[in-house]
Amino acid sequence: MGLLSTTLYQAFFLFGVKYAAASDDSLVIGVGPVLIAVIASFVLSEPLTKTKVLGLLSGLAGIGVISLLSPNTNVPNRLLGVTLVFGGATAYALYTVLLRRFVATNRADHAEIAPSSLSILAWISLFGWVFLIPFSLLEAPWTYTWGTTSLLGILYLALLSTVVGYFFYVEGVSKIGASRAAIFGNLVPVFGVVSSILLLRENASPWQGVSFLLILAGVVLVNRRGNE
Repeated sequence: MGLLSTTLYQAFFLFGVKYAAASDDSLVIGVGPVLIAVIASFVLSEPLTKTKVLGLLSGLAGIGVISLLSPNTNVPNRLLGVTLVFGGATAYALYTVLLRRFVATNRADHAEIAPSSLSILAWISLFGWVFLIPFSLLEAPWTYTWGTTSLLGILYLALLSTVVGYFFYVEGVSKIGASRAAIFGNLVPVFGVVSSILLLRENASPWQGVSFLLILAGVVLVNRRGNE
């Protein structure tokens, strides 16, 4: 779980943002709940229904729209960036499913001594950090010049988006399950696109809305109860 959520997800996402627009990347991340439902069908032996397959196709269509018709063309390599972020979303979806199984198994078998959400997060982060060490050493970060803005940005990523965000996510999964918790991921594209337009001055287009609606339709389809 540390390798998937801390190492692979962060690496895929950060390199994806480097090559594609942040608003486009935010839309791609929104396909996470679709991937979670599909992966859960294999890992947790949940039924892979026709509706879930249709939802997956709808989500992938949304990614295709933003990959081909995004208004943000002044980027190094949009297709590569979107592909990397999709890889990150896949890694995080697999992490979420494994987290759900891990939490359920431990609390069923060892209810009295089951680890807390904070303890689980600490161990996941520790192993993820260990896996990141070789890559960080290859980049020789001690040769960089870190400005105040860079340090504040790193502090924000470390404390709020990682420690606080991951803690709330683990706690949420333990309370309401992976599939229901993943539904709140639908807010990520909304906040991502709006903040990218306001703070980064990225371009807006109706195609972003089309992409979001296709991905949202995919999320709704894979989470329908009693579907076939």
